Amino acid sequence: EKVLRALPAPLLEKALVVDVLSVKAHAKQTMLAVLPPTADVLCTHPMFGPDSGRHGWQGLPCVYDQVRVADYHRAARALALFEDEGCQ
Repeated sequence: EKVLRALPAPLLEKALVVDVLSVKAHAKQTMLAVLPPTADVLCTHPMFGPDSGRHGWQGLPCVYDQVRVADYHRAARALALFEDEGCQ
């Protein structure tokens, strides 16, 4: 929350904010409460850690939640970063 509040509000207007966390509930609720309503929110969770992903992400699972997304093409491009690395 402290980090989100420290960011300049104009920077967040119509921005895509992506988290990469294993714990979702608190982060999701905080982003919805703090970010401007025009900001898209995409929560991701690669289901692996640094040891299992050390030699690449090929075949490793990644889940996501499009919490608040107006620009689906932009969210898809962000998710493609994981797909391009081989995540399922």
